[in-house]
Amino acid sequence: LCLCPEGYFGYDCNITASIDANASIAAKFVSAGEEYSAILDSGVGISIPAGALGDGVSVSLETYDTEPTLPAGSKKKAKGKVHKFKPHGVRFNSFVTLYLA
Repeated sequence: LCLCPEGYFGYDCNITASIDANASIAAKFVSAGEEYSAILDSGVGISIPAGALGDGVSVSLETYDTEPTLPAGSKKKAKGKVHKFKPHGVRFNSFVTLYLA
């Protein structure tokens, strides 16, 4: 669960990044009995088997820029992309597969 406001990351929520729309999966409503799979060219994605959802939900993946803006003087370094699967807090009835590259 991410506690930072939208577009902010890090243990103290002070790192900002913008969404890379070309590396994200647009929201799609998936019904409770539907199978759904979406995998980007990068290999990142999700696969939800039929029956894994108790209720239908709108599923999406936001990929944030690999070069987030760090605070001035920060000794931190950006490490790769940030992927946010949505919606938050969904409980699945069976295993789903997350693909992370």
